[in-house]
Amino acid sequence: MPKKRNNNVKREYDGHTWDSLGELGRYIQLQLLVKSKDIRKLEIQVRYDLYADCQHFDTAPGVKVCFYRADFTYERKVCGKWVPIVEDVKGKKSGPAWSMFRLKAKLFAANYGFEIQVVDASPCRKF
Repeated sequence: MPKKRNNNVKREYDGHTWDSLGELGRYIQLQLLVKSKDIRKLEIQVRYDLYADCQHFDTAPGVKVCFYRADFTYERKVCGKWVPIVEDVKGKKSGPAWSMFRLKAKLFAANYGFEIQVVDASPCRKF
């Protein structure tokens, strides 16, 4: 299998190609939560367009500057109400890729009104 940055090896599982063991492990954990009905509507690699606010123009929603692709999205019940969760599995939290993610995460929160949940890849590798 081809290697990616950070020495990650792509894996095939359940009809999908996973960029890392951390992502694959997290997917397996989330599948168990779906089966136990703790979460619902699990989706992978969902694309979100990110916009800059252009208050000085009379256009909405603003200017599209980039997009963010979430590792996982799902709904979790909080205080009796299903709320959306967006997750990104991260192993290394440094360097240019981490800086880009942080910028996109801030734009995401400003655009969609909630924050991306960052999941540490280390425990997810032990599935």
